[in-house]
Amino acid sequence: MLRCLVRWMSRRDAPRVTVLSERPDECTRTSALPAIQNVPLLGQWAWYDAWCRGAAWRLVRELRDYDGFVGGGGDVLRDDRGWKHLSFATEKYFVAHALGTPWYVLNAGIGPPRTGYGRRLLRFVLRRARQVVVRDRAAYELALALRGPAGTWFAGDIVLSLPRLFPDECRATSSLPLVARPYVLVCLRGNPDAFGRFALTEARLGRFAAALDALADQGLRIAFLPFQQHDTEDDDTTHRALSERMRRRDAVTFVPWTVDIATIAALFREAALVVAMRLHAAVVAEAFGTSTVVLPYDRKLGELARQRGLPMLDVTALDDLDATRACLEDAILGRAAARAHGPDVAEAPPHDWLAIDFAV
Repeated sequence: MLRCLVRWMSRRDAPRVTVLSERPDECTRTSALPAIQNVPLLGQWAWYDAWCRGAAWRLVRELRDYDGFVGGGGDVLRDDRGWKHLSFATEKYFVAHALGTPWYVLNAGIGPPRTGYGRRLLRFVLRRARQVVVRDRAAYELALALRGPAGTWFAGDIVLSLPRLFPDECRATSSLPLVARPYVLVCLRGNPDAFGRFALTEARLGRFAAALDALADQGLRIAFLPFQQHDTEDDDTTHRALSERMRRRDAVTFVPWTVDIATIAALFREAALVVAMRLHAAVVAEAFGTSTVVLPYDRKLGELARQRGLPMLDVTALDDLDATRACLEDAILGRAAARAHGPDVAEAPPHDWLAIDFAV
């Protein structure tokens, strides 16, 4: 997502991009972009380190040097995770406002506010933004209500434009070894029940494993790919728990994450099926037209599936082995979308990222 945004912005006056990151060293290593340390400014956590040790002062001084601030970049503008999450996601906009720095909300998912403070914060951020580009219909309608149509766009997730933003890399043959074909690419989340909607109980893990075994019995390899691996969440934790319950562990491959676009493109382009709990696993699969089953642990997965007409495997479906197997097998054969959804849901966003100018 970061590399797509930078490539898109670079078409207009080639802005110099610095990333605000909680892991600046890792960000610089993986993106080749300069990064500065992000810290909470309102004492949400680590207040002593932020203010007594000077990290917050350093951050505010550094923010004075920039001509613009880009936020959004995911599903962070939401108040259903509490005031700490929302305030951390919005406080830098207030710093930008105090410094007279324009800001942009790009590739955003925006949750409908459930609290008065949430609505006020979102109204402030969206109304004063120079440009707002959102990735789903619900966020677009909310942005229109709080901000109006001027400079407001619904363009889908920018990663859907990956093959057009990076055409050479996405056509190239990967220089890294990939899993043997044919294979199913499985991208789960380290904490599936983060929002209390996808509890992978022991029984459900067992049925999920049995459904993957059935695919392996048909000659498919099962490849697990993590999208996050750090101290607070490691996707391979769930992958290992699932693979350990499989009978056909000989068909399992663990694919290491890489930032090499050619490798990622090839992995998703050549898969027989992508089983996606990670949003951007579903987005990349959709970008390459690969059959996909979405596991909606959060509303943003459901919104993407409805917008693009993708089949969903809800957590309750994992209570029925036959239903789980049928969902996966039908998706490989291309039948699931037509069976699971009506004709009105495969909606293309009305705007195209490559047709929108970065409003410098």
